[in-house]
Amino acid sequence: MPTDGGTMIVELNAAGPDAPGAPDGLSMDMLSDAGIADALMGVPDALTDGEQDFLDFMGNNNGQFDVGDLRAYLMYTGAIPEGTSPAGN
Repeated sequence: MPTDGGTMIVELNAAGPDAPGAPDGLSMDMLSDAGIADALMGVPDALTDGEQDFLDFMGNNNGQFDVGDLRAYLMYTGAIPEGTSPAGN
């Protein structure tokens, strides 16, 4: 808040981010299957640290980028149907 009596303009976005608490400017639709798979296989610079953190946040949120986050991404894209158990049952 301005302390000098000036005016402050605040812009509000009713739609908000894709997910509350998610880094602004990232969405699941901006990522690629190949980039995520490459990052999990250890390909350097396949994803930024921010993208990996975002995927973990949107995935299993366990503090590390891992196969659980890939699974959540694939469920989001519809490649794995919602409710499918990890064992495929």
